[in-house]
Amino acid sequence: MKPISQRQIEFKHRLWEEIGKTFIEYPKEMIQDFCDYWFEISYMGKKMKFEKEKTFGIKARLGRWKKNKENWNTPIEKKEILPNYFNKTLWSKLPPEKIKEYKAKLINLGWVYSSNSIATYWRAPDKKIHWL
Repeated sequence: MKPISQRQIEFKHRLWEEIGKTFIEYPKEMIQDFCDYWFEISYMGKKMKFEKEKTFGIKARLGRWKKNKENWNTPIEKKEILPNYFNKTLWSKLPPEKIKEYKAKLINLGWVYSSNSIATYWRAPDKKIHWL
């Protein structure tokens, strides 16, 4: 078996050959990440990750890698989910516009909000009272 360093060089040659056949532009950093991932050496130190695969087509793997990178690097809008129950700690930390949203959600779920000069509380659908 050839030394790992030589097999890595051969892999890179095949990789650049495949890249040359396609007219797709791959960022250098992405190619380096791809190689770093597939060059991971096994526990015993004899094989690299790509050599342990039953099938390994560089063109297909590189295409999937690029597609995944594009999907993973897309910023995901963080959506805050308000619970379906009254949470006093959360209520005290929410900004006024979120309190309105939370209040509307709880009322839709059957909660009753009551506020007067004496007390403010939420009554759950099961009639349990949660004081503010």
